[in-house]
Amino acid sequence: MCLGISLPNFVPMNISRALQHPTQDPNFVKKLAITGLVALVPFLNFALFGYALDHSRNVMAGRDAILPDWDDIGSKFQRGLLLVLAQMVYLLPVFLIYGCFFVFIIAGTGLASAANTRQQERDVAAVLSVGSIAILCVVAIVALTLSLFMPGVYRQFYRHGTFASCLKFGEVLAFTRRRIVDIILAGLTLGAMGIGVGVVTIVLSFVPCLGTIAVMALSVGVTGYSQVVYAHLMGQIMLKDSQALAPVPMPLVPPATIGG
Repeated sequence: MCLGISLPNFVPMNISRALQHPTQDPNFVKKLAITGLVALVPFLNFALFGYALDHSRNVMAGRDAILPDWDDIGSKFQRGLLLVLAQMVYLLPVFLIYGCFFVFIIAGTGLASAANTRQQERDVAAVLSVGSIAILCVVAIVALTLSLFMPGVYRQFYRHGTFASCLKFGEVLAFTRRRIVDIILAGLTLGAMGIGVGVVTIVLSFVPCLGTIAVMALSVGVTGYSQVVYAHLMGQIMLKDSQALAPVPMPLVPPATIGG
């Protein structure tokens, strides 16, 4: 899909600010720890997205140094659940392709079991291998493409707070086209963070006993930290978009003087 990318007056996001700002909150250790622990609880972890929306609001208002408190967790959960459900609607093609993949595997396994000769088994196995790789590549490409629209869905819910607003694909697409460079930059930032954490986790896993404890503590801390960074990046993108769409004030023209 062609997004019609254009870069008028592009101003880069402040990535360093997004990465450094969490520690400015005097209670950042407690707040990030709670965020990480909430992430470990199935179903309750939908509240993370509600928490991110709250922090994006702080960023939009210029109060990014203060992280949201974990009060009113019910509201955070409700909003987070609706946002995740809306994003899943956009990811339906991925789920559909995955379904086809499992059908393909089951059918191929059945054919392999029914094969009469070794050659037939090898032929079916070859088709399964090549087909599986091809389908997984398609899944990766489709998932990566659709992930570009997730910030647009996030913005729709942030602005309107309803599930229906997230399904206005025209508005999501328009936002994605306007802010595509920022969206990609934010994705690369989060991806680099994930890779870095993965490397550290692998190194710590080789440390006997204490390594396991360190990995668990790192997982909790990084989960909370990454959610706050994600919310900051989304806040920056939405703020830049709002400023870009704001009407430019007309210059004041002095009144003409008589006989001038």
